Amino acid sequence: MATMNSLTDIWSVVMDSLSQELTQTAINTWFSDCTPIEINNNTLIVHTTSDFKRSIIQARFEKTICAKLYDLFSCPFELVVLAGDDELLEYREKYAPRNRSRQITGPWVKNFVEMAKKTIIRRSFKYLPVNIEAKKAASVDETTPDYSDVFQPVITDSTDDVTAEVMDTEADSEQQADAKDGE
Repeated sequence: MATMNSLTDIWSVVMDSLSQELTQTAINTWFSDCTPIEINNNTLIVHTTSDFKRSIIQARFEKTICAKLYDLFSCPFELVVLAGDDELLEYREKYAPRNRSRQITGPWVKNFVEMAKKTIIRRSFKYLPVNIEAKKAASVDETTPDYSDVFQPVITDSTDDVTAEVMDTEADSEQQADAKDGE
């Protein structure tokens, strides 16, 4: 399975699974305007445009969507479907960060959808499989580096080819120098 990097990737996997069971017309009818908002505490929150679509998604597809999420994450999930802009704004009012005077602050004021997607991505990382590069980096980070490829020991002693005995050339040359000094 490919590594999923965002809530959009997770939603795409769920939609691919549904497209194997449904016609393209059914997918387009019920999910074309459906947007994932957040994964939080084993709950997938999605947004659609109308109460009617929400009721159909919950009645016909909730079990299938939750089953696919269980397959992906090996834990049970719930599905919450927000309908219309009013519910999306209500969700923002409940969860957006606020300043001391309780006003919504920062980019959440004008860029709610984009900030919601960013929050979803950040919160969903704990549920996502880690790619090979990240695993390697984490494992290398937890070990002492091996510099054997950089620091090769320099062997100055020579060995006798016949007896495999180490011959100390420095000691021999020092003994020869001492012998010459003594003469």
